[in-house]
Amino acid sequence: FAARRRQGLSIAKRYHLPWGLLLAAALWLGCGDDDNPMAPGSELVGWWILVSSNELTADTIASVQPWLTFEADGTLTITRTLDGAVTTDTHRWRVATGGILEETLAIDGQEVVRIWRYSLAGDSLTLVHENDAGEVRFLEVYERR
Repeated sequence: FAARRRQGLSIAKRYHLPWGLLLAAALWLGCGDDDNPMAPGSELVGWWILVSSNELTADTIASVQPWLTFEADGTLTITRTLDGAVTTDTHRWRVATGGILEETLAIDGQEVVRIWRYSLAGDSLTLVHENDAGEVRFLEVYERR
């Protein structure tokens, strides 16, 4: 009986060792560095306050206090103060190639995608939206908070 038990342990060790090594190798390889650890647009995630605009004066910016919040799940919240009340609009966002930001919003019940060119310089975000003729319609500069 003791000899059988030793033989059984020997067989178990013989089969478990290779499977254990294979499992360890799979886990080690599966936990390697990703080729692209940051999702496109992840540098935009956070809270941004408007500091200049071609549409708003400095006094209007100071009174309205507009800011953007980009969430990693693709939610874009636009917050501002109007007539003493804080208001928010929730849109969707995603980054396409070449510094293009797509903002999806509803206008009169219709889903609209607004295209912005964006650039980052440190904690400064510049957004540019052009009309159909290619002329700058909105130029906005935000600072990260």
